[in-house]
Amino acid sequence: MPQERKSKLIAVLLAFFLGSFGVHDFYAGYTMRGLIKLGLTTLSILTFGVLGILFGPVLTVWIIVDIIMILIGGGWYSTDSKGNPFQ
Repeated sequence: MPQERKSKLIAVLLAFFLGSFGVHDFYAGYTMRGLIKLGLTTLSILTFGVLGILFGPVLTVWIIVDIIMILIGGGWYSTDSKGNPFQ
């Protein structure tokens, strides 16, 4: 049974708009990476931004790198978690 390929465009849009919550990672099947981003964002919010000063720049750079990697098909994002290439 063939697997449905994930859309590169949807992954980029999810990363751009909801990247700090790891939604694009969940979409691609990379659950642990998504949970890490979600956890860092949640900690930042729950501490009223105190940890956001530390995690904010890190998450921003991480999301920018993720978007670039999705667009060029490099690193983790050459395929989804099941090994299927993005379309």
